[in-house]
Amino acid sequence: MVKFLRCELELPQQQLEQELHHRTWERISIEEPLYKRIEQCRTAEAIRNAIVDGFKPFQAALTKPLTDEDIDHLLPLRIRRISLFDMEQHRQEMETARTELAQVRRNLKNLTAYAIAHPESLLERYGPQVTRRTTQSARHTEVDTRAVVLKAFTVSYDRESEHLGYKVAADEFKCECTCYDRMLLVFRDGTYKLVELPEKLSVGSDLVWCGPPDRARVFTCVYTDRRATYIKRFVFGGMILNKLYSLLSDKGRIL
Repeated sequence: MVKFLRCELELPQQQLEQELHHRTWERISIEEPLYKRIEQCRTAEAIRNAIVDGFKPFQAALTKPLTDEDIDHLLPLRIRRISLFDMEQHRQEMETARTELAQVRRNLKNLTAYAIAHPESLLERYGPQVTRRTTQSARHTEVDTRAVVLKAFTVSYDRESEHLGYKVAADEFKCECTCYDRMLLVFRDGTYKLVELPEKLSVGSDLVWCGPPDRARVFTCVYTDRRATYIKRFVFGGMILNKLYSLLSDKGRIL
C-alpha cells in the first residue's frame, strides 16, 4: 500500500515540476522579450546560441537547466500567443503549481501519515455516493442470558510475564467479562484463535490484540510481507474453540 502511494505521488510530482519549469521559461521569454534576440539570426545554430545566452541571467529563476527540448518548444511561440499573453493569469497558474508541488513533497516526506489519511479521505469524498448493497438481519427480541449476567471478571494481559487472564494484575487489554465470555487472541504473525475465559494463561510476548469476539466490529490491520505492505479491513467470523487461524494469506507480520 505504501509503495503504491509513493508511486502515485511521484508521478504528479514529476508532472508538476515539468509544468512549473515550462511556465517559468515561457514567462521569461515573453516578459524579457528574448524572442527579439533571434530576429537577426540566419542559422539554426545561431538561434540556439542566442536563446541560451539570453537565458543565462535567469538561470536562478529556472527550476532546472534549459534543455534542447525546451528550446524546440520555445521556438514555435506565435506572435498572436505573445500578444494575448496574460501575465497575471500566468503567475497565478505558476503559484497554483508551486502550492500543489509543495503538498506532494510534504506527502512524500510523511508517507506513513498520508497512507493512513488517504483511505479516510476517499471514504469522506465518495462514501455518500455509494449505497449499501447488503441488508442487516433482524435481531430477535428474546433476552440473552449472557447480556444480563454480571460482568464479574476483569481480564488483562501482562506482557512481562506473558500471561493473560482474570487472575493477572495488569493494565494492557484490560476488559470486563462474564463467565460466559470467550477471548479472541491475535498474534504478531497474523494467527488468531478463540479460547475459554482464562484464569491465567501463558500466551507469549507476540500478542497484539485480545478481547471478547464481536462479529459487528470492523478491524483495520496493517501488515507486511517480503513483497509489500497492505491495509486490510475485515470482521472476525465464526471460529472453532482453540483452533488456530490466520489473517494473512502468506507469511507476514502485523505492523
